[in-house]
Amino acid sequence: MEHACMASLGSENTQNLIALCKSGLSAKIFDEVANCLQVPDIRLANIINIKKSTLIRRKREGRLSFEESQRLYRIVRLLNMAEKLFGSSEHARQWLNTSSRDFEGKSPLEYADNEIGAREVEAVLDRIGDGVIF
Repeated sequence: MEHACMASLGSENTQNLIALCKSGLSAKIFDEVANCLQVPDIRLANIINIKKSTLIRRKREGRLSFEESQRLYRIVRLLNMAEKLFGSSEHARQWLNTSSRDFEGKSPLEYADNEIGAREVEAVLDRIGDGVIF
């Protein structure tokens, strides 16, 4: 299955992804991810810890920083895991944007605003895939 957001990153090859993040992902990828998730720019910026003024500057410059790129890729990784598990972008978006008691009443997307939370979202996706959580 080709993942819409992953395709924009060019390759699933780990070394290529590291190089892309180190050079800074294109600000266009940020827009594509927001579009894939159907969330406003400012919401995605908050989730990956980019201030509004910084986002405006990054879009003007055309590139995210290394750290911002890593945080954006973390969200792309979750989106791709959810798409694979649920079989469609629509179901993945819906799950990622729906509040859950598994995530203290936050949506999985909001809960993944840090690496520890993102790992917990991955663990829940794995448990769903294993049939442990319905």
